Amino acid sequence: MIQTFPVPRSLEDTDPQATKSGDVSFCSCGATEEQGHTFGCISDQMARRKASTASDDAAEAPATIQPGRPGTPTIVHVNRQHIGMNAKDGGNRPVYTVKCPDGTTRYAREVEFEGKTRAVYDGRQLRCGARAWLETEFPVTLIDEMSFQEARAAV
Repeated sequence: MIQTFPVPRSLEDTDPQATKSGDVSFCSCGATEEQGHTFGCISDQMARRKASTASDDAAEAPATIQPGRPGTPTIVHVNRQHIGMNAKDGGNRPVYTVKCPDGTTRYAREVEFEGKTRAVYDGRQLRCGARAWLETEFPVTLIDEMSFQEARAAV
């Protein structure tokens, strides 16, 4: 089943490829304002990113995790417990867990990979219980990054 939702704000603000024809706006994905977009449309993603950065004018700059020793990757996985707690109480805890090469663990709402990244699922699991994760030895930028205590308190 495909989820749909209304076109965000003005297409011209969110999608440089959007065009206006008469009274109907067309997005680069082909949807009109009346049709709505499919979940994950690039215009929707751009609108959400623009809205979140506009509302966080005084927010801290993203943290960048530099690569460690060769053979020591940065590992990123989804935290199912935070997703469950957010669904239960309407919280906004970060759902990405980032295990840094120096041994620290950070949490973020968004992760940007700056180089080659590998998705791993090989039947084993990490100590935290994750069974699938992403590994990279390149820099990783964490958006809205925080510690475990800050992440658990983010409601």
